[in-house]
Amino acid sequence: MRDDRGASSVEYGLIVVAIAAVVVMVVVSVGNLTRQQYEKACDAWNAAAHSGDAAADPVPDPPEAPAFARRGAAPVAQDPAPTC
Repeated sequence: MRDDRGASSVEYGLIVVAIAAVVVMVVVSVGNLTRQQYEKACDAWNAAAHSGDAAADPVPDPPEAPAFARRGAAPVAQDPAPTC
């Protein structure tokens, strides 16, 4: 009588390796898609921040302070446009 227990454990090992390979491929693929979406969002953010279009500007400039509040005050530096 032959003992086939070793052969079936090898087959199970191959199945586990195949499943692990598929999981790795899916994770890498989803990671690439996610990175591409973040890059698109970052590009859109940077384009809007540098376009000078007030409607597309995600961070509007603060309103001008009244003259009585500006007397003797040091000039306030504007923050640069945000980048990703």
